[in-house]
Amino acid sequence: MDLLPELPDRRTVQMKRGDLVYEAGAVPHGFYLVESGLIKLIYPATEEISLMSLAFPGSSLGLHYLIRKEQYGSSAVAMSDAELIYIPGKTLLQKVKTHPQLSLIVMQLMGRETEEIEERLASLARRTTSERLAEVLMLLRHHYGLSPNHELNLQPGLADLAGLVGTSPGNIYKTFSQFSRKGWADYHQNRVRIMQPAALELMA
Repeated sequence: MDLLPELPDRRTVQMKRGDLVYEAGAVPHGFYLVESGLIKLIYPATEEISLMSLAFPGSSLGLHYLIRKEQYGSSAVAMSDAELIYIPGKTLLQKVKTHPQLSLIVMQLMGRETEEIEERLASLARRTTSERLAEVLMLLRHHYGLSPNHELNLQPGLADLAGLVGTSPGNIYKTFSQFSRKGWADYHQNRVRIMQPAALELMA
């Protein structure tokens, strides 16, 4: 049985696109569960490149920082309108002491957070910019779908795509030019259009 819904003091938080969930360097006093929408996690920038990852519904936010008593190592920002569940840390830690099953759930959520970060870093190390962009586009297509004219229903900005791919906006633009020449996808007037998802899926 999932014990998280039984926790007292949990509350629903409605976020608008662009709202800050938490900021890097702040001290966590609780953690979040993503119920709906999309959250981007922005890690400290290196030179002109900022690194981001995505949290989809079912993901937890900030749990491993809370348990390890560390400051947030990333900033969380709503990439779309979103609904989050906030659970105070004090409430969680009290319940963990008396509910071994809840402790297992917390460990599973922490493991998933850590695994997502490790997979993100591994992808940056072993994959090309084209492969990483294809992967991000397919993730967004999978979760949010395409409109009848083949545009992503959730449109990321060029800077967001650069952060998610782990490169500069200029490289994202160049990669879209390559995709466009092949008839796979393009980026025009701040809109992403995917014409050949099967081709991108093979690359991703």
